[in-house]
Amino acid sequence: KFEEMSFTNLDAILEGSLDNLYELLKVESTPTSPNDELIELLSFPELFSYGTGSLHDKRPIESKCNPIQYSKTRLLSGDARFRHSNQYLFYLAGVQMRRKIGQSVYGALRNVSGLEKLSAGELLKMIKGNDESITRRMSACLRSIPGTKPYFDSAKQKLKSQTEKFGPPTFF
Repeated sequence: KFEEMSFTNLDAILEGSLDNLYELLKVESTPTSPNDELIELLSFPELFSYGTGSLHDKRPIESKCNPIQYSKTRLLSGDARFRHSNQYLFYLAGVQMRRKIGQSVYGALRNVSGLEKLSAGELLKMIKGNDESITRRMSACLRSIPGTKPYFDSAKQKLKSQTEKFGPPTFF
């Protein structure tokens, strides 16, 4: 009875002939960098059917906008295609997250005394070597990035201090 209701014969499963049933296709093209200016147009051809309208398109100076304004415009515009596309929403969230991380890291490491004369390679060695001063600064800058361990540690510390100051939370 199982063979009648199943899409696949039970003997074929037991023999192991379906090992590659869920293999992904091998892509042989070169990967696209997330920093490529055309990544948005290439990733979402159904949203940008004319190949224009991305963040990096040439615009007059008076109508230029920063990435946050661009994201808000896309989500709040009358054209609902953008806000109904889950993949595009996650793409915009990822772009904002990468920008926030980059800005935080730059801000945290910009004013560190003793790091002005270091090359990028030397700084990378310090990071890989778990240098305590770099680790402390990175932890401080990651507090503003939701989803990271320092973010949750910071939130937990705030909650503990409020509980100690005001007592346990109550609903009445």
